[in-house]
Amino acid sequence: MSRVAESEAHRHNALKAITKPRFGFFWKPDPETAAQEFERAATIVKTERPDLAMTSFLDSAECWIKADSTYMAAKAFETAAQLATTPTVNDPARAATLYHRASECFVLNGTPDRAAEALEKAAKAADAAGQVPQALAHWDECITLYQDEERYRIAIDSIKRAVAFAASRNLMDSVIHFLDLQRTAYTKITNANGLSKTVLSLIIVHLAINDGVRASQLFDQAAADNQLARDELHLASSLLDAMDRGDPDALQAATSAQLITAEGGRKR
Repeated sequence: MSRVAESEAHRHNALKAITKPRFGFFWKPDPETAAQEFERAATIVKTERPDLAMTSFLDSAECWIKADSTYMAAKAFETAAQLATTPTVNDPARAATLYHRASECFVLNGTPDRAAEALEKAAKAADAAGQVPQALAHWDECITLYQDEERYRIAIDSIKRAVAFAASRNLMDSVIHFLDLQRTAYTKITNANGLSKTVLSLIIVHLAINDGVRASQLFDQAAADNQLARDELHLASSLLDAMDRGDPDALQAATSAQLITAEGGRKR
């Protein structure tokens, strides 16, 4: 028997467990058995036919949901999403959708950290599919999950990746949005160094989009609240002075004196 035929035999068993027979007066569906059989069917052809395996994992996920096992459903959706990114299937948009389904199931299961991780994978898959707005939405949902659970230290790592994603595509409104979330996270965990660098980044981004008014407001507020360390305070002041003088050469000199990263730190 070929592996595909063996897989089909397990699919047959799965369908039998959830399909009412013609005279099944006392029959009850057994979604747990069906889910297990669909997973066996998927595993057998996972390497040889990832497209068939993906279908069986999706069927398994739906059965796990009916069996009230959202954690197992989430794992099945995740595996299906991974298969969607294989060269044989090559459907990153589908992968993004399936990672999002996995995230929903992890939330229902009460495992928000796993849900956030799945959302980050959804964001990366959506980006690979050229779906930038969807990727941004997944990043935002991921960060929100961490913040809702007050997991700010973990959230910061995801926020940095979201900032880098938005900056690489010159999406400055999104960069500002994520940096604002980063500023909140650093404030929550009282990380003065991270907060100082983030505020500097916000000032630089607003200057980059010719919003000197907001850049000045941020500087004044941060200086008043003692949120800028000495180095960041000096650099921000130099940038704003150059802007006020309308001196692009001085502005360039101030920024090139220290190579600014997306977080507002210096590359070494």
